[in-house]
Amino acid sequence: MRGELNNANEPGGPLFTVRAVGETLVLSLMRRCNVVSWAPLHGGFRSDVAHLLVHSVGDTEALRSRGSRLRQAVGRVGLKGTVVGMMTTG
Repeated sequence: MRGELNNANEPGGPLFTVRAVGETLVLSLMRRCNVVSWAPLHGGFRSDVAHLLVHSVGDTEALRSRGSRLRQAVGRVGLKGTVVGMMTTG
């Protein structure tokens, strides 16, 4: 599945874009910002964040290393800049 949502109707232009790539949802920020998160990939307080990522995996996959699975998802999507990533089971 691949789709995009853009909030271009916001005053002053879009703040972010959202796209789905396979089992991964990517929110790309138009301006880098500070993020506080409990995410396993770059969680905690992060500055200069460019993307937020939510990757869906099966229940058996969730037991494997979350950090490396998320880094693989970031690589497949081809994101540049600081990414805060989370996983969900579906």
